[in-house]
Amino acid sequence: MSNRDTIETKAALLGVALVGAMIGGGCAVNAGPDNSAVARMALDAPDQDGVAQADAHGPAQADGAGRRPPHCVVPWGIDWSEVLHVKKAAVVSPDCTEVRAGDPFTPEVLWITNTEDGIEGGPVLYPPGYTPRHKAPTNDFLHKLDSVRYVVRPGNQEHSFAASQIRRGLHVGDLYEGSGQFPEPQLVWPATALLGELPPLPPGSYSADIHFIMSETHCDGQTNDFAMSCLPPGDSLALTRTFVVQP
Repeated sequence: MSNRDTIETKAALLGVALVGAMIGGGCAVNAGPDNSAVARMALDAPDQDGVAQADAHGPAQADGAGRRPPHCVVPWGIDWSEVLHVKKAAVVSPDCTEVRAGDPFTPEVLWITNTEDGIEGGPVLYPPGYTPRHKAPTNDFLHKLDSVRYVVRPGNQEHSFAASQIRRGLHVGDLYEGSGQFPEPQLVWPATALLGELPPLPPGSYSADIHFIMSETHCDGQTNDFAMSCLPPGDSLALTRTFVVQP
């Protein structure tokens, strides 16, 4: 699977989770196994929940400031809210698509790369002519991702975050072990979750486009296909998450 596929599937699904055992490029996880591996990294976040917050322009929480959104627990039993350390917002993922009116929300997206030395059946591969700045694909991605931009529709609300403020490092297995969506060797792939907290919305159906802003070209080390495994400099749509805000 490719980064784009995972982004799409993750978009369908990031967060991360596609069905299949294909190894593609680093991808933004959507709904299936993402074939990328990102080395575990420390989270550099400004608030106690490890996620930067956008300025709130939506309605205030109906039940008071102390209310916590429901957790996102996926069908195979893992609590994504706990694993991702998202406590003050509702996680929006392929398996968690409802948000309560008054609750902030975090559209989850993952970028998965190969490991530094590859995995069984998945050696480190790059397109012809591309040389990473950093040997570990994950480190290369982290040094080149400047910011993450969200566009919420309808309304075209835009929110941007410095990538260093909203990232969290983990492995595919932290989110997908027991799901059957990734072969065993791929569970060790490192993944980077980007977790911007967006303000509450009134009831209705929405989508959130998630864009990566890159300083220079990055390839995930999964394939030698540029279209599948690489992000060019500038603004790239990683994936789109859809969700419903309930009264």
